[in-house]
Amino acid sequence: MNWSDIATAAATLFFVMDPLGNIAIFNAVLARFSPRRRAQITARELVIALVILLVFLFAGTAILKFLGLSQPSLAIAGGILLFIIALRMIFPTAGGEVASESDEPMIVPLAMPMVAGPSTIAILLLLSSTQPENGVREFLQSLDAA
Repeated sequence: MNWSDIATAAATLFFVMDPLGNIAIFNAVLARFSPRRRAQITARELVIALVILLVFLFAGTAILKFLGLSQPSLAIAGGILLFIIALRMIFPTAGGEVASESDEPMIVPLAMPMVAGPSTIAILLLLSSTQPENGVREFLQSLDAA
């Protein structure tokens, strides 16, 4: 494993996932819950997001082959998604549905679009398809060696 590739991938995922920007959204969505319940919901949503990202990391190329998508088409789609997200950040829209007091967030909106969003999934698919030699097989071998 090349540490510079790992650092590059980690930095890319960090900036695309925007964990520091998501703190405000998590606080706003979970404001009506007690601090203990808020921590439980946050942990559950992060575990769900991790599972989603791992599924796409390990089975992403198989999913792409099944759908008949190529790497260039995925790169274009990922770029378009990042562009749309950037436009929404610059020109936010007002409104949206407000959840009732009894609703607890489950997968949506915290796990899926906020942490494991389309941009993050596209980046993972691109990383796993462009560098298959640095993928799952090598990661599992490094775990066995440790």
